Amino acid sequence: MLFTLTVLPHCCVLCHQMELETWLCATAGDGDGGGACLPEDIVLIDTPAKTNTVLHQPHKFAILSYHYLSKLEAMLCAKKYKMIIIDESHFLKNGKAKRTKSMHAVAEGAARVSNDKLFFALLTDSCLLPLSCFSFSSSP
Repeated sequence: MLFTLTVLPHCCVLCHQMELETWLCATAGDGDGGGACLPEDIVLIDTPAKTNTVLHQPHKFAILSYHYLSKLEAMLCAKKYKMIIIDESHFLKNGKAKRTKSMHAVAEGAARVSNDKLFFALLTDSCLLPLSCFSFSSSP
């Protein structure tokens, strides 16, 4: 099952999880009982020990901190992703940094990478990713 991986700063992880649950998950009081996902469809990769189990569970969204990106590169690269959302991509400024190289390796397994123009510039200027890996929408 393909899922969406979101990579962001550690301080934003829990907030992002709460927002996904608020905006995408069904709530008992909303009347329609519908929603894009259930709370258990959103997993938080918050410890390296939990990663292997989490990546083999069926879910729609996985949230990962930049802190664990290079530590979990091998496991993350073994998966294919529907989309990777890279929030606060200025954390990947240096093309020679381990974190940036890890993000590049993981991004190769994605059908789509978020259209963050800064990340696009960082990776293409460093010759890390080909232009064909990116898809840009016309909306802001």
